Amino acid sequence: MTAENDTATTIDWNDTAAVKAIVVRIREENTRISKAQRSYDPIRGREIAPSAGLTPAERARLPLISSELAKNGISPERWELEALTRGARMRFGDINMYFDVVEDWAEFY
Repeated sequence: MTAENDTATTIDWNDTAAVKAIVVRIREENTRISKAQRSYDPIRGREIAPSAGLTPAERARLPLISSELAKNGISPERWELEALTRGARMRFGDINMYFDVVEDWAEFY
């Protein structure tokens, strides 16, 4: 009778050699598919999303937007400046701020 079929076998989890052997055996039996092996249809291709970073044109607008907000006594956080640069509408107290979107990624609009 082998250990695989013996239901009465107990495992001493304090025995590091036994635990390592069990872990190695489990990993051998249950191989994971790596990301490179996942299904991918080369005919369909991948959808390429625009970069999450600011474009040079958007970065150039940051000081302009910041100075416009400073005129109204508003000191925005970085994420607020980036959101306004990308065309978000934001409310600071009773002041609504909006700046047009820079369309330098025309292929994504």
